[in-house]
Amino acid sequence: MNKHDQLLLEKRKEKNILKRTYKNIVFASFFEKEVAQYLTNCRIEWVRNEKQFPVYIDGSLHYYIPDFYLPSLNLYIEVKSVFYSSIKRRKTFKAVIDNNLNWIIIYLKEWKISKKILRVKINNFKKGLKNEDTTPCSE
Repeated sequence: MNKHDQLLLEKRKEKNILKRTYKNIVFASFFEKEVAQYLTNCRIEWVRNEKQFPVYIDGSLHYYIPDFYLPSLNLYIEVKSVFYSSIKRRKTFKAVIDNNLNWIIIYLKEWKISKKILRVKINNFKKGLKNEDTTPCSE
């Protein structure tokens, strides 16, 4: 690859990183960034999760890292786009069970239908903990 093409490629990468950046956090996807913005708009405290959870699959140690954590609810949120392999699915669900995590998953397909699906899932989780009203949010 010549220098010109390399420079163009680097600029394209930088531009994509900027598009996936929110609150000085570079997200793995535009979808994750949208979820972060939605949580902020709903006034739901969130952090980009960095905690790793061990999981053994077929005798091999792996780690699962959910995308978001809601500290006030002790709830993890996993964001999944169209491609979600059966191996990753197995690892994720096993890690959630083995580590006894409070957890919800949002799929891109349902997110595209209505972003409110996240609020509905959070509210359903809350109802399992306690009956409380929630603050409405705008999309």
